[in-house]
Amino acid sequence: MATAEEKRKQEEFVEAYLRERRGLLPANEGQAETAAVQAFQRLNHWVHEARKRREASDS
Repeated sequence: MATAEEKRKQEEFVEAYLRERRGLLPANEGQAETAAVQAFQRLNHWVHEARKRREASDS
């Protein structure tokens, strides 16, 4: 489970990414948001998998 601090940092990352993408592709804002959500989901998946591997190696 992500701590409140981790969750806040992740949300800030996504917001910053969305702001950047909107600035780069204002005509494709919907696509930029979709890409940001997908990137965020991949990031969460990688973090989860890394935690599982770390916990498995610690046991």
